[in-house]
Parts: sequence; C-alpha cells; structure tokens
Amino acid sequence: MSHKSKLRSAAFGDIPQILDMMLEAHKRSKYVDFAPINEARAKSFLMGNIQKQGGNREGSTFCAVVDRGNKQLEGFIIGVLQSLYFVSDALEATDIYFYARTDAKASTAPRLMRSMHKWANKCEVPCVIRQANSDIITDHKKSGPLFERAGMRCVGFVYEKETKK
Repeated sequence: MSHKSKLRSAAFGDIPQILDMMLEAHKRSKYVDFAPINEARAKSFLMGNIQKQGGNREGSTFCAVVDRGNKQLEGFIIGVLQSLYFVSDALEATDIYFYARTDAKASTAPRLMRSMHKWANKCEVPCVIRQANSDIITDHKKSGPLFERAGMRCVGFVYEKETKK
C-alpha cells in the first residue's frame, strides 16, 4: 500500500531519524574523514532547534520533515533567523541543514525548501532568504537549479580551507 508523504513540523520523536539522516549525509560528504559527527552534540542541537521552532524573529528556527506516511522520514530542513551579517535589524533566513534521502521522492527537497521560504516570509522585519549551494555532498551545479526555480539567484561562491591540529 502506497502512502502519500506529508510535510510537517519536526517533533522531538523525530530526532533519532533526523540523526540517522545526518549520519547518512555525513558518510557521503567530503568531511567524512575530516570531522566525525559527535552524536550527543547533534542530539542536543536538534533538541534546541525543535524547541525554538516556529517564531518570526531573530533566533527563531524552522524544522520540517517529510514523513512517508508511516513515520519513516525521507528528508528534513532546519533553518534559522539571524541578524543579516550579525549587525543589521534586517534578518537572514538560512538553512543550517537541508537533506533528502537518496530514495526520497523528487518532490521532497522542493517541498522542504518552499516551506522554509514560506516561514521566512512571515518575518516581522525585512528578511533575506539565503541557502547554501556547495559541493559538500553533491555537485553544486545539480542543486543550483532548485534554488533558481524558487526565484533565488547566485550571489557568489563558497571558498574554504581545512586546517588540521
């Protein structure tokens, strides 16, 4: 029997599955050997973000999941509202985590993204929606069109350099 997937707010009971997806994403990421996930820290992070979700002012978070209808999650997004460049009264809505399982429906990622954008549009003050498009897990050229179809534009590139202690 096929179930219709449902977009909904993340709940504390989703933390084990969200953590599983974080670990799954990490295994596919370029950081797999560089920075292991601290599972206790990840659970605390998830708990705090789920607790603060839903507001429309600085410090508020957005946590949504797509549930396959049988309590099996196929994707999640966590966003935060923060001061634009940390010094403005305007806000920035940005995704901290945005992931869909490899076997997720093609509509999962766009649904999660649109839900975060809808939340950001309810801000009390002007807000910039900013989402990263990097090659941490997949080729940025494949994920960029998703953002462009949502009316976003590329405003630069991400450069990084790893240090080892």
